[in-house]
Amino acid sequence: MEEKWIPFPTLRLDPLPQDIDCAVSLLGWPTENPLPTQPTEKEGRAALTRILYSQAQATYLGKDDVPGALLTLYLLAIMFGTKDPRRHVVFKNRNKRSRRSWDIATAMHALYKKGGKGGYEKAAEKTAEQLSLSDRHVKRAYAKHKNNLK
Repeated sequence: MEEKWIPFPTLRLDPLPQDIDCAVSLLGWPTENPLPTQPTEKEGRAALTRILYSQAQATYLGKDDVPGALLTLYLLAIMFGTKDPRRHVVFKNRNKRSRRSWDIATAMHALYKKGGKGGYEKAAEKTAEQLSLSDRHVKRAYAKHKNNLK
């Protein structure tokens, strides 16, 4: 039988026996089988990743559900749909080059490279005016990214 192509990386992320309890604990819910120690956030994230990835792969390939994956997905969905004061989901840029800062720096860089009177100061002033920001904000963004701009 021909193997079905999977539209995402075929990583070996088989869930470990304790992953359900670890992920449920990360999501802030009591577990059925209490763990000997509270898992770290890094361990909880890794467990949640293994469970959800394995379930996505199983669903796509038409295989049986990964045990506990639907419960984990349900608990995760609750965190998106409610305003539970204990836990909430936040999406953050995890790299140092945030998109907004990068966009500000490229805008200033374009003006700076055009040249003209005033050079750096004038480019910062014009960019700040266009984006309704302070000169200082624009200069900080530019300084942060100038080595990566061409």
